[in-house]
Amino acid sequence: MTGVTVSAFGLRFVPECLKVYMGLSWPFFAVILCGMAAYLVFAGKMKTVRAGDEWPVTKVFWLIMICMGLTVCNPFPVRKIVPRFGMTTVYYRVFWVFPLTVGAAYYLTLLWTRQKKRWLGLLLFAICLAALVFLVPLNPGVENLRSRTALPTNVYKVDGAIPGLCSAVHEDYEKTEEYAASAETLAGADLKSAEGAELFAAALPRCIFPFKLEFAVRQYDAGIALSFDRNMRLYYEGNRSTGLSYKGNRTYRQCALILRGMYGLDDTVTEKQMRRCLKKTGTDYLIVESELANRLLLERSGCELVTQSAGYDIYRFGLTKV
Repeated sequence: MTGVTVSAFGLRFVPECLKVYMGLSWPFFAVILCGMAAYLVFAGKMKTVRAGDEWPVTKVFWLIMICMGLTVCNPFPVRKIVPRFGMTTVYYRVFWVFPLTVGAAYYLTLLWTRQKKRWLGLLLFAICLAALVFLVPLNPGVENLRSRTALPTNVYKVDGAIPGLCSAVHEDYEKTEEYAASAETLAGADLKSAEGAELFAAALPRCIFPFKLEFAVRQYDAGIALSFDRNMRLYYEGNRSTGLSYKGNRTYRQCALILRGMYGLDDTVTEKQMRRCLKKTGTDYLIVESELANRLLLERSGCELVTQSAGYDIYRFGLTKV
């Protein structure tokens, strides 16, 4: 949600997020939301009552809407509480996932199946399908009909280098003593508990990727931990859309020094500083473009070249080979 933060928009944060996220389609989805609310108010008799003590679906949606009205869609938490947790942009998914995804699917299906005449149900289905195709741009901001009716391309396809790089990291990591020790620890741990989850996270190889790969790696491979968290890396790259500042954050300073050193962007970075920051952040692997790697500093800092793949160097630090 680039550029939309609680601190900047305050009480208008929720509608602004919907506008940005839905693009030119936001009025259409606003109509869906109003229609769902009207259905709840005026068509309460059309309930799907199940056997036993289970609640009717309509009551479940009422409960969801009430809870959202008291929390994420409430002006007070939006302005006062949410920013204190550093969640100025990341929690916005909550308030549209429930009403739009779940609600629209249920009520549109109910609209179709409640019709006694099959032809009427098919007609309503065709009308809804046509509305989705012609009223909702597949690419927000693009208005021509061809773009609206064409199937969207896979814009989130990961860089072709990512599968090979992730596989190389895992293959090398699984040959280290640290991996063997972690596997033994996890074998007797309850991974469903908070303590088990922390052990599992600590057992993952921790890496620093180039910026153009890092965000895709987050989605592609959950078995790789990253030294930078999402907002921290955006801040380093000069993106201030999150509304957060990391100037006084120790971890941020350490990760930033590693990046400056591995790319040779700062001649004042010493081998001792690199080693200390790599240890403090728990970084195990550095993936850097081969043509940009500051190899001399990396090797003198104790980093060992594992392999070169697809134009990238993979360096290992602080791990002991079996």
